[in-house]
Amino acid sequence: MLFMRNYPQLTKRLLYLQDCKDAVSTLFILEAPFDKELVDNCPCVGDTGVSMSKALFNPSFEISLGNILNGKVEPIPTNANNYAIFDTFKFPIDSAVAEKLDILLDNLWSKGNLQWSKIKELDGKIGRKLKRKQVETKYYDRPCHYQTLIHYIQNVDSNVLKKFICGYKKDLRQAIITFRNLKNIVVCGFIAQSIFCYAYNLPYCIVPYRKDFIVSKRRTNIRFVDHPINAFRRGKKTHWQYTAVNRKPIILNINIKC
Repeated sequence: MLFMRNYPQLTKRLLYLQDCKDAVSTLFILEAPFDKELVDNCPCVGDTGVSMSKALFNPSFEISLGNILNGKVEPIPTNANNYAIFDTFKFPIDSAVAEKLDILLDNLWSKGNLQWSKIKELDGKIGRKLKRKQVETKYYDRPCHYQTLIHYIQNVDSNVLKKFICGYKKDLRQAIITFRNLKNIVVCGFIAQSIFCYAYNLPYCIVPYRKDFIVSKRRTNIRFVDHPINAFRRGKKTHWQYTAVNRKPIILNINIKC
């Protein structure tokens, strides 16, 4: 396991098949490393990665996308070179990781990273609350979910937040320019989407779900979808849905304020 000042985190957050950067057309932005990702120092080697592989390659596929893109398996699926992964957080945001790694909770986060330690818990709480309401209204209030998480983000210590967002945007920009044939940026799950909206001042109240949208004159399609782990937890009957349901991208009006 790799540690930074005794606290576990990935040394890099971007993964794609070596020497295949010009083939990458879709970049998946995910949430944060869990225990297996930290042990292997590689994104998406756990259940999330398996869920993605089932959707991308074959429903019977049991090898995680992270292990495929890390070149650890043979043969590599023919279209695997089309995909890349980017983790929003390089460090864990779920306290359960401490028990998984058999370390004390005090050794899971540095002082700065500790600022983010409740975002996963909050995401679960607001999700359960809105699902209960959905039973009555038949509508899931996605803007409320985003608003709750973004309010949390805004209350992170200003110095910690500035450093994190600057690093996130710098690394994501580098990823985007690395892939000159990139067509789609697929942001997975509410936490990754909330960080993305906050970092780029996107109006979360009108961002579409599973529909491609573009911002101003940029050519890359952006798409918000469910987190792959949710499909994994639902079992074998349902698979992760990541494709767009519209043919023509929506032009997002970034002048709207939520």
